[in-house]
Amino acid sequence: MTTKVNDVTAKGQFVTGSVVHFTLGFTGMADTDIEAVYKAISAKSTPIMIGTIDTDTVRVAVENDGSWAADDIATAMGAGWTCVDFAY
Repeated sequence: MTTKVNDVTAKGQFVTGSVVHFTLGFTGMADTDIEAVYKAISAKSTPIMIGTIDTDTVRVAVENDGSWAADDIATAMGAGWTCVDFAY
């Protein structure tokens, strides 16, 4: 499938549903923790964006297919992690 991005046709850039955002926290987050976030979320849904906010906080956007709730992500990440719905 193709879509138009900035008036250019780009293959594979199509989100089929809505997007939900979560904010994850972990004290002393390392680069490997960012990879762990990606892998955990990828197990059940499609991550659209992962960005660090500060040294202890990451914001993620996930294609909303109903697979994830904030508590489920925190549980999947393990001890010490928090996750909340991101409200604009």
